[in-house]
Amino acid sequence: MRRSWTWIVFLAIPAAGFGQDESDPNSPNPNSPAQVEAAVMQLAAQLEKSRDEIPGPPGTPIPADPGRWHVTYRLGQMGPDAAGAVEALAGVLADPERIHWEYVRTSAAWALGRIGPEAAPAVGPLTETLASRLPSVRRHSARALGRIGPGALEAIPALTRSLGDEDGAVRINAALALWQIDGHPQAVPALVDLLQEETPTTAYRAAVALGEIGPDAEPAVDALVAALGHDDGDVRRVSARTLGQMGQVAIPSLRETLNRREPIAGRGAVEALGWMTPSEETIALLIGTLADPSPIVRASAARALGRFGPEAVAATSTLIQAVNDPEAMVRDAAARALGRIRKPASQGDSMKSGDRAGS
Repeated sequence: MRRSWTWIVFLAIPAAGFGQDESDPNSPNPNSPAQVEAAVMQLAAQLEKSRDEIPGPPGTPIPADPGRWHVTYRLGQMGPDAAGAVEALAGVLADPERIHWEYVRTSAAWALGRIGPEAAPAVGPLTETLASRLPSVRRHSARALGRIGPGALEAIPALTRSLGDEDGAVRINAALALWQIDGHPQAVPALVDLLQEETPTTAYRAAVALGEIGPDAEPAVDALVAALGHDDGDVRRVSARTLGQMGQVAIPSLRETLNRREPIAGRGAVEALGWMTPSEETIALLIGTLADPSPIVRASAARALGRFGPEAVAATSTLIQAVNDPEAMVRDAAARALGRIRKPASQGDSMKSGDRAGS
């Protein structure tokens, strides 16, 4: 997947044990709750100390400080275990008189999101930073509020305003947060509008967000099906995956798409079916698609059936016929699918949903 939600620089950061010799049988377990708590407190203290040492009067730009970024990023890596540092992380955001470097403030918001519901005491600062002049801070503040969930109810008015933000990623994260906090009725329609924007990156991110909502995003099915014909290949692929994540609610629209016999959209519809949990209905649709006029669609259907493994045994006879298809790509896909379907159950059971995503 070529696009991502954000960029993060990966640097070597000490583990929670801070150099503890794990080979020493007499040393405490560096992953024990006590050691983790001590590590969190040490990191939080470092963050508070560095904040107090920011040079110059209020409003003075601070020099690049990778040490502060290291601390916020390390805390984010620890996830919910870093709940004891929520106050310190919130302090990085709640200091409007200082001009923090964007990457430090962004990392602090990201870390609070990684902590999740236990970061609820930071809802106030996160809500305030939805008005930050820095787009990346606004993006991650909205995302963090969504990951906090129902504990962030007070942020609903600000998140609703963020649906009009000039930055597409902020609008997407705000819409998803509104859904995660209270299933807000504006969330899915806002994401549908973003999916239909001309900018491929925005459409891609909106499709990813709809996938996180899952079957409850049923009103977006038609827009996602339309996106199967998008000019951008990444948008087509993620829209197919999202439709697959929605499951049964998307099948009627996918069937209609396949009946139109449009190669690009048809291929996407087949990929969406391949992302679903195998069922008689999905397998029957894929079997029927092995007769599609487009060789690309036929080959995609064979690959999807192969990813289902032994559960697609009903497709065996049709795939045997497809081994004699006039197109090499279809013959190859059908042969590979037969090999997977005929695997012993113990091997077929190992092919999880992640395997279905491959080609």
